[in-house]
Amino acid sequence: EPQPSEEPRTIDITLTSHQCVSLIEQSIAVASCHLLGTRTTSCFVRMIEKLRYRHGRFQGYTSRLHYFVDWYNDNIKRGTLGHLGESHTFRLWKRKFQVMSKRPDRYPILKSASKRREIESIEEFLSNNPFPVIPKHEVARASDQFEHGDIIGIVTHHGGLAVTHVGLAFQAHDGTV
Repeated sequence: EPQPSEEPRTIDITLTSHQCVSLIEQSIAVASCHLLGTRTTSCFVRMIEKLRYRHGRFQGYTSRLHYFVDWYNDNIKRGTLGHLGESHTFRLWKRKFQVMSKRPDRYPILKSASKRREIESIEEFLSNNPFPVIPKHEVARASDQFEHGDIIGIVTHHGGLAVTHVGLAFQAHDGTV
């Protein structure tokens, strides 16, 4: 078994506890496999790989879409997810991404200079490309356009990060989201 500072050799999927993005990934994977009529472990693992890794392929630690904005953009670009498009009032927002590279002690694999440079390059790309957000003061007005199951990222002003939590929109029996 590889040490935390070594390159992972397999996709790690934990079903006993979840972070918010892994819960979204697993929900999409289960639903997708069900809709495909392929309710197998291999279908589930392949769907997780398709969602979680750049270009839908596991190719080591830096192929993982560590930042939600990167995860979202990669999945939209490949057609894995749909974008809300013109139905919402978005504004473009830029952030300085640097949580991982500025805290390498939290990511033992970043002791490797080459892995750290790869992460810094990804962070620089994300920092230079604005992404769409619905401003906080417009969320209530826009919420009637959310549909059951829409993926929602909560944006933060916390330095080095853009999204601190991700969830699914839920439509109650009375139609409220």
